[in-house]
Amino acid sequence: MCAKGMVVAQAATALYCSPTKVQRAMAGKVLPDWELVHDCAQLFGLDPVLLRELWQDAEQQRLRARHGTRQTSAPSVRLVRTADQLSAALIRQFEEARRPRYREMSRRAERAARSSRDFARMSHTSAWRIATGKGLPGSAEQLRAYLVACAVPRTAFGQWIAAWERVQAQERQDRQTRHRERRTEAVSAEEAKALMRTAGLSPRDPYPGWNRPWAAHCTNCRAFSRFRLSEVAGKGRGCPVCASPRPLGSGQATGPAAE
Repeated sequence: MCAKGMVVAQAATALYCSPTKVQRAMAGKVLPDWELVHDCAQLFGLDPVLLRELWQDAEQQRLRARHGTRQTSAPSVRLVRTADQLSAALIRQFEEARRPRYREMSRRAERAARSSRDFARMSHTSAWRIATGKGLPGSAEQLRAYLVACAVPRTAFGQWIAAWERVQAQERQDRQTRHRERRTEAVSAEEAKALMRTAGLSPRDPYPGWNRPWAAHCTNCRAFSRFRLSEVAGKGRGCPVCASPRPLGSGQATGPAAE
């Protein structure tokens, strides 16, 4: 700045930021964000590539001083099965890429999207959500964009797409299960008792709920136990002692969904 004869106020005006931010950057006590460093490079004719390397080294040292060398614990991408595991693996890639700036990740994704339809544009907000574990890629194209932004080799994309598809399949299955549970939880007490009697069980207590233990005795051997109506009606499970549940008739309802 001094080389150009600028004072702090003039530099702040040219850089579209506050004088305080410029002063803090000049003092060297706080690492400025990359956007400010990049704007300074353009304003003063400096080499942005060299500044980027220097800034990333300084950023890495700052993060190590703050967090140590610890990285997010994550399974191998081949072992990913759940949304939490996939999120942890994506965060780990972000850390191994030396935590690139979110706007830079967005620019990398933009370049990839222009070259191929296999990639989607990714805003810096989306990059932030994925890199901090607050969300997952919404599509395979966005996943590829994130991986490109984290400098993941394209030869590894297949494993990541397969992991993402496994998680999506598990999420769909979980949603279907929750949907079935919400529907079956609406069974009335009389319907529940009828289903238990059909399975050869006589309830001893009031109906507690579709997935909760229900005290009953077997009408065949008189053995007492606890049963879940979801297992009795949905899986045909009856008395564990005599192991001879009465089969539900083909026309018998197995829950409120079968009306």
